[in-house]
Amino acid sequence: MNKKYELILFDLDGTLFDYEKAEGYALKKSMERFDIDYKFPFYLEKYRIINREVWREFERGETSLDELKLKRFKILFNELGINQDIKDFSNSYLNYISDTSFVTEGAEEIVFSLYGKYKLALVTNGIYSAQYERLKRSPLKNYFDVFVVSEKIGVAKPNPDFFSYVFKITEHSDKNTALIIGDSLSSDIKGGVDFGIDTCWFNPGKIRNEGDIIPTYEIEKLPQIKDILTQSHQK
Repeated sequence: MNKKYELILFDLDGTLFDYEKAEGYALKKSMERFDIDYKFPFYLEKYRIINREVWREFERGETSLDELKLKRFKILFNELGINQDIKDFSNSYLNYISDTSFVTEGAEEIVFSLYGKYKLALVTNGIYSAQYERLKRSPLKNYFDVFVVSEKIGVAKPNPDFFSYVFKITEHSDKNTALIIGDSLSSDIKGGVDFGIDTCWFNPGKIRNEGDIIPTYEIEKLPQIKDILTQSHQK
């Protein structure tokens, strides 16, 4: 029986990489570097809300990546009443993010188990310099056929052109044999749905999906991907 999936696209932050841990580390270290009284966890929680919204604006094409880098801290500092050079702080934050390589529980094991059996693509909307350094430091660095970063190619998820690029660079043409796995409904899952490939929503927080973006599969832990692939082979 031929297997259903041949190309598997993995999102990076929030899926294979523990982005919350990375951003928490980078924000704390940057606050300390600029002698800002870091009120944890209040500052971190506020930053995460702002950062998520600015990234959604980026996904919708309402702001550029260069604007995003500064806008999230401009809003944060305005709300907190902090007087700090935004550009210097942003550069510091990105440098600290680049130092991290925290992987999600089960990430290395699942990727290792799929390596050599499927075409594996790592696809991210992140900032190229930071994502490249983090991947290079991580135990996942040798498992992917291609590494696609939106900043490098000039188009981001969920835009179908992003996925077209992935198919071109992986020399894959059959949408019926491709699957994207990611934690973002608005980026990974919407992108996959709009492009016409199957999707797997990684939802470890068991967030209720109240929107109209419906994934093909939903998992809470990365090892569950094996079950999906095993079942697909049997169809």
